[in-house]
Amino acid sequence: SSLVMSFILGIVGTFRLLGQQNAVIDEAFLAQELGDMILYALLVSSALTIAALWIFYAVRGKRFSEVLGWYAVPAGELAGPLALGFGLAILFTLLLNVIPFPETLMDSYAEQMSDLTSGSLWLEFLVTVIAAPVTEELIFRGLVYSHLKRGMPTAAAMILSAVFFGLVHGTLVHLIYVIPLGIVLCLAYEKYQTLWASIAVHAGFNLVSTVMPYIESWVLLLICGVLLTGIGAALVITRKSEQRLPKRQTVSETEQQTLIEEKISEVKPYAGVPALYIHGEPVP
Repeated sequence: SSLVMSFILGIVGTFRLLGQQNAVIDEAFLAQELGDMILYALLVSSALTIAALWIFYAVRGKRFSEVLGWYAVPAGELAGPLALGFGLAILFTLLLNVIPFPETLMDSYAEQMSDLTSGSLWLEFLVTVIAAPVTEELIFRGLVYSHLKRGMPTAAAMILSAVFFGLVHGTLVHLIYVIPLGIVLCLAYEKYQTLWASIAVHAGFNLVSTVMPYIESWVLLLICGVLLTGIGAALVITRKSEQRLPKRQTVSETEQQTLIEEKISEVKPYAGVPALYIHGEPVP
């Protein structure tokens, strides 16, 4: 699939360059073309991922929106998660600016981020604010976290899924804020009982991260970050919700023994095979 994607992007890139015969092909132009190609690749991969999930569950006779917890919710109720995403993006960005990271780590981080910000603005918005939040929430909250929760305590599943979420972002700098963000996304998912809540936090986070470089006053950013985080957290915490996501079921030792005895009592001797007798009592 990566070869096919590379082939398609190569063709698209060639035609885009041929269409610029009268333009001066300088370093900035090539950087934007490369950025657009990367964003197109991410957009296509997101669409293919969502389509694959839909087909996988459709073939099994299930609706993937229900399996992954993508339930409908009134748009107005997402104001809290959205504000929380705005605020956290500001605070984490300010935090990264005061941590004395080694220069090599920051260069790697800046290079990776530049691949997402050197393309067309509308395409960057479409990928980072819409496609990426939807796809990543389907995978990391809808699939990874939900499956981990079935076999371990909820808190452990949140932390472990957040670590996976941080690792796939590629750099050590990402881990500083992506792991805490992953835990917040799980909390929003659980509180609202729908992926729309974590998608809203994620989209708000990415949106503010995109426009942050254009704001120079760190004092204004700090005030806005604290206010938005506080308001968003208050709205999320105080929201009342009904249980729609599957809970982790725990069975005590007594209940396990009862279930085992019930299963044994249901087993009958096969026809033609005499039952065993111990002390005159038949043993099934």
